[in-house]
Amino acid sequence: MLVLASPTEYGTLLAPVFAGQATPAEIVYAAADGDAETVAAQYWTVVLVPLARAEDWCRRLADQMTDTATVLIYTVGDEASAFSFSNDGFAHILPVDGLRHLPVLLQREMALAQAQQEVQRNVVMEAHYRSIVEDQNDPVCHFTPDFRVTFANQAYSELFGMTPKQIIGTNPLDRIPKHDRNRVINYIRSLDVAHPTATSEHRTILPDGSIRWQQWSDRAIFDEQGNILYFQGVGRDITESKVAQDRLQFLHALTLETSMAGNADKALQAAARLICEMQDWDYAECWLPADNDTIVFGSAHYVADIEQKPDLEAIWKAAQTSKFVKDSGVIGRAWTKKAPIWIDDIQRYAHTDFTAPAWSPPGADGETSSAQADLLASRMQLVLAAGIHGVVAVPIVDQGEVLAIILFTALRAIEQQDEIMLLLTTALQQIAPLIRRTQAMDALSVSESKFRSLLEASDAVVFMIDDEGRFLYANQLAARPYGLTPEEMIGRRVADLFAAEGAQKTLADVRTVIETGEGITHEPSVDLPTGRRWYRSSVQPMRNAEGKTYAAVISALEITEFKQTSLALRRSEARYRQIVETAHEGIWLADLTGKTLFANRRMAEMLGYTTAEMQDRSIFDFIPEETHRITLQRLEHRRQGVAEQHESLFKRKDGTDLWTSVSATPLLNEDGQPVATLAMLSDVTGRRQAEIAAAQTLTRLHALHAIDQSILHADTPAATADEALRNLESLLPAQSATVLEINEVGGQARILAMRLQERDPGMNVGDTFAIEESVLVGLQHQRFLIIKGLDQHDTATAKVLYAQGIRSILSIGLKQEGHLIGAFNLHAASDDFFEKNDIQIPLEIADQLAIAIHTARLNEQIRQNTLDLEERITQRTAELQREKERTMMLLKQAQESEERYRTTIATMSEGIVLQDNTGAIQIVNEAAERALGMSAEQMMGRTSVDPSWRAIHEDGSPFPGETHPAMVTLRTGKPQSNVVMGVYKPTGEIGWIQVNSRPLQKPDEALPHAVVVTFSDITEMKRAEAVIKESEQKYRSLVESMQEGLTTTDSEDRFVYVNNRFCEILGYTYDELIGTQPTDYLILSSVETARAQLSRRRKFDNGAYEVLAQHKDGQPINLLISAAPLIGVDLTYQGSTAVITDITAQIQREDSLRQLTQRL
Repeated sequence: MLVLASPTEYGTLLAPVFAGQATPAEIVYAAADGDAETVAAQYWTVVLVPLARAEDWCRRLADQMTDTATVLIYTVGDEASAFSFSNDGFAHILPVDGLRHLPVLLQREMALAQAQQEVQRNVVMEAHYRSIVEDQNDPVCHFTPDFRVTFANQAYSELFGMTPKQIIGTNPLDRIPKHDRNRVINYIRSLDVAHPTATSEHRTILPDGSIRWQQWSDRAIFDEQGNILYFQGVGRDITESKVAQDRLQFLHALTLETSMAGNADKALQAAARLICEMQDWDYAECWLPADNDTIVFGSAHYVADIEQKPDLEAIWKAAQTSKFVKDSGVIGRAWTKKAPIWIDDIQRYAHTDFTAPAWSPPGADGETSSAQADLLASRMQLVLAAGIHGVVAVPIVDQGEVLAIILFTALRAIEQQDEIMLLLTTALQQIAPLIRRTQAMDALSVSESKFRSLLEASDAVVFMIDDEGRFLYANQLAARPYGLTPEEMIGRRVADLFAAEGAQKTLADVRTVIETGEGITHEPSVDLPTGRRWYRSSVQPMRNAEGKTYAAVISALEITEFKQTSLALRRSEARYRQIVETAHEGIWLADLTGKTLFANRRMAEMLGYTTAEMQDRSIFDFIPEETHRITLQRLEHRRQGVAEQHESLFKRKDGTDLWTSVSATPLLNEDGQPVATLAMLSDVTGRRQAEIAAAQTLTRLHALHAIDQSILHADTPAATADEALRNLESLLPAQSATVLEINEVGGQARILAMRLQERDPGMNVGDTFAIEESVLVGLQHQRFLIIKGLDQHDTATAKVLYAQGIRSILSIGLKQEGHLIGAFNLHAASDDFFEKNDIQIPLEIADQLAIAIHTARLNEQIRQNTLDLEERITQRTAELQREKERTMMLLKQAQESEERYRTTIATMSEGIVLQDNTGAIQIVNEAAERALGMSAEQMMGRTSVDPSWRAIHEDGSPFPGETHPAMVTLRTGKPQSNVVMGVYKPTGEIGWIQVNSRPLQKPDEALPHAVVVTFSDITEMKRAEAVIKESEQKYRSLVESMQEGLTTTDSEDRFVYVNNRFCEILGYTYDELIGTQPTDYLILSSVETARAQLSRRRKFDNGAYEVLAQHKDGQPINLLISAAPLIGVDLTYQGSTAVITDITAQIQREDSLRQLTQRL
């Protein structure tokens, strides 16, 4: 800036210009004939020169300057003019009115000059970073949100056989397998301002068709408004480690799924799927040897979800009716050879050769019959149509016998690899013991005998049904609801009498029992002509003399009354529990001291804990110490019955900050006194982080970008550290730096990398030394240390650094999973250097560096784990052999215990007691002994009026013996049904039973000569009923006390329940809302959004969304809705439940904040 003025006006000019309004870096006073070179070298110059010589003097000055400058010429008369001049000329550009504007012009020009300098620095920095990217050995690219490449370095272009110019505009998704594309797209679209960076792994297709695994570190670049400009990706090849990791995961998954499979078919199905997914094969089918020396298709198979799926399914459907003999086709030859057969490309062999009797691929031999040739020809046509190339058949062999064969195919040629063949053979061998066990259990299931005697006096409904659904037997009680006699029931089918749904379920249970030989106990509902009734049902196998299961016996006792009560309580409890557990917000219930009484799953997830970990802990365990005082004040407000809303800071389990919006309300007891506090918490950490992220500088982004690229491809901790330090030389003003690897236990440090001003023999990479205890402890408990006074530290490294002029060290701990693994040290020549300079970039670099060093260590562990896995496979093989031996022993034991299941009474789950006309007990079964807690010997001869019996009614009142159902039936001859009794057992424990009594009476007898008493143990049902009642009351209290709106709709999406808060939000009463639909209260623009969300509920999908509703008084309301479906026991849509939050005030605050930000 140059100011020209006459000497007489000097004092008038400068006084208002510089008196506190502007502070020029330097003022040079020059005479009219001053040296133009000296004047041009200054940023601010005031020159006193006569006006007549001003233009000539400015031209002389322009010859010495390279940039355009502005000249203000002030003259007498309180006027001034502005000129711009350069070495190219001199021109008048701006008239200025009055001296009073001169300070403003000076300040404006100073700001403009500073801005030009900043732009020039940015241009230089951009050129510097571009050169770093171009020199990278790892692939680097930029691409737009619609996946178009806008920049690529040489490494990225060469990877795909193109030049950087040719690859511009291409779509990177075209170079990713179709199976991975959706995952990559979703991953890229998840990046936002709050989470701008992430790392992913996926496969890449190279020009030669080969597949490589790559790891990509992607970053989203935004403009000032937060819109995405482009994405930047840096990749590295991880194929070898990924293949080892995938095989490790495959073997683990195969071992887990096959060991959990209930039978051989499920195990084969899991194996076929897992192997196809691992090898990227497209189709698999399982074949099993049959009794007639043929091999037939099993039900286990796998078809990949690809375009050719219909063609592959055609092969599968044809295979279901096919069979092979030995030496025919790939299946028959694998069976004969008892060894795998691998055909790399079946399409290379002529069709006629494949179907000819003597055809054999390389390494195979055998002959086929004409019928088999026709079968092979038919299958070959399907194979050609589907485009299959690679074929692999792997037999599962045990003790020289082929138990099964799995045929794998791929739509591409697959070169034979001995390593893969060994892996498949070893993995599939794990299934052999399970196949053996299934075969043995099937053989055992045909050895159990038939039973037929049932007690006609029993109150249980008893059927015998075969696998086709025909009734083989029914007692009187079973036939009565259908108006039939037991004889008329024989031969009828289940579908003739039961409702369609009940018939299907009953037949499925019968067939399951017949197939498995194992009984089933459950509580079904049945639609009878008299209405829906519930039963406690036991389904048990019925075997003939040869031991073959040919039918199932169903005994059922009616529990309709109890079931209806239980279902009502369960539905109520489930509705309130689902509201709490599916809420979008965290829900926290604590007593007035802060002790946690309840926290829902969302609250625990927000803090990084489980609900069990939070139970009974104080809320002070989850907040920073500096917020304890305000939290105590807020608890005092709850004791005073005051509700409030505020924002609070919590600490997650991993130590990170969690900012929440809290709505807290006191809970009152029956006397109206506060006993607890209920809080609804919303996670607003993202908004807080977004505010912080908006303040990040361009320099920090460039620094992190450079470090990301440099350490991404380093394989060892030393290489990672060296790359980081190499990049830091141009990014940080520190004098020198070192990276140390630290052994916490031994207190030793090893130099991984260093950058010193001068080499010194006393300090070298790889040196190990003892780290000072104070430094070690400090780094373990703090993020970083600033170490001064190096001349006071008696270590070799401190002495070397001090000799090189270092006076202070910034030491940042490198931590992983809470353990100190190293230190990142920056050295400065002054004691206060790090107090005066921003250390945020080194701190962030240290976090990345710690991850990279930890990753290198993990790679070594993976290699070791691979060796360990091989050893475990060997051990597992030995265990399978032992399991086979145990299986044979169990089969022998099962055969020896077969006789224990031959009587009908053993299949009854109800207790049965026979009492004579005096009430004395004559017969007792095992179920009765269990229910009453006494042996048959203890009960024999006792009557109901025996004073040692202690019984009570449901209300707790005494139940005298003479009023017991058996005694009433003996006295009146009338049966008693569904009488509930509480009976004290000898241990003092009370058991609950449901009793039915039926008289045994001859036609000529006035009163019964005996009574049959049947009862079922309903103790657990009573306990469950009590628990459900308590739970329902707890959750109802929680829901009614919440500060959020809560609704439940039926299957027609009409309100069937709303809480008081929801009524307050919309301004309507409970009666006005019930029966209406949610869309009745929405602004037209939100109706489609709500309908789309309601459609998602019908597909059993949860969701959170925002709508604009209308208050009863006409005012608009912004609502946040978190909804979940209600699913019935029959898996049908029953309606939905939703949590509604009034966010009108929040939206208004955000709009105000946005407007303020835009103005700024």
